[in-house]
Amino acid sequence: TTAHPLQAFSPRYLTDDDANLFTYASEWERARMASPVIDLTPLAPWQSEPVLDIAQLQRFLARPVARFYNERLKVRFEDIDIGPQDDEPFALDRLEQHIATDAMLQQALQADGETVAAAIQNAARHLRQQGELPVGGFGTLIVDDIAGHAHDIAQRWRSAIAQWPEIIDGCELHYPRNELTVVGWLEGVRRGVDGSWIRPLPLAGKLFTKDRGKTIRHDKLIYPWVLQLLANASNVPLSTLLIAADGTVVLKSCTPEDACAHLDRLIDAWRDGMQQPLPVAVQTAFAWLSAEQEGKKDPRDLARMAYEGSDATQGAAGEIDHDPYLARTWQRFDDLFTAGFERWLPLYRPLLDAAQAQDAL
Repeated sequence: TTAHPLQAFSPRYLTDDDANLFTYASEWERARMASPVIDLTPLAPWQSEPVLDIAQLQRFLARPVARFYNERLKVRFEDIDIGPQDDEPFALDRLEQHIATDAMLQQALQADGETVAAAIQNAARHLRQQGELPVGGFGTLIVDDIAGHAHDIAQRWRSAIAQWPEIIDGCELHYPRNELTVVGWLEGVRRGVDGSWIRPLPLAGKLFTKDRGKTIRHDKLIYPWVLQLLANASNVPLSTLLIAADGTVVLKSCTPEDACAHLDRLIDAWRDGMQQPLPVAVQTAFAWLSAEQEGKKDPRDLARMAYEGSDATQGAAGEIDHDPYLARTWQRFDDLFTAGFERWLPLYRPLLDAAQAQDAL
């Protein structure tokens, strides 16, 4: 008599010595295999090229953990392409709206003041022909909304550059740090009659949140901020003016000494972040720093909410919900905090201090 287990996937079918107990299910065969050996050997020291492009520091500061997986481990958690949708879309997702707005905005910036509207409509027509916009009345409503934003941004950009009429030629910047040299290309800079230097950047995205009194989305400022640091450290007295549909933000210039200190800290963090995942998340870091600056709430509570999200009905998702690299490494904020979260907050504090809202629409 053979006593069969009640579950078809019972380990006895794979490990029992009884010849009468066996399975044809190959997907369960791996249960016979020994548990894989986990290699705990530390990674070899990171060997970087002698020249570091500024874009690598920009990407690192924006997503430190992702850059460790991408650059050091060559691992990418990409979205799965499920193919074309069967349903006709009646709206654009955030990425599609950003692409459409940027296409109209670029046309508006290239046109002169009298032909901006025509340039925007021409860009909208091309988007329709490419199938990038919903058809019918839904598409018309979306175009009207996006076109209005593009026209407004272009107008405010022209008003801004009128205050800085002189165009400065583009130049390559170099910043040596020990055996490493950071390089970057600076262009789009203008000088005003008062001698001030500005880099005006029209943006298709948004710079402010709708909650907590429309605060600045500092994570959207990282790329221009890092390039500005390189310029300031190279004795270029540059500020940055970011113009979006919902308002304008100014990044104040740093002294060369402060910029060098900030850039050195970032380079050192990049080296550490290529050796192991840096326990910091950008939105969570700014939530903590903003709470400290305002002095109203416990920074740890706000940081935890920014990282994990809210359990309330229709509560906001956390940063971990949008970043699989963070989810893979630290599933809770307490884990991130224990790993040394506070140590890396100085990477982002200078940006919080430099960013000033000029207006929020």
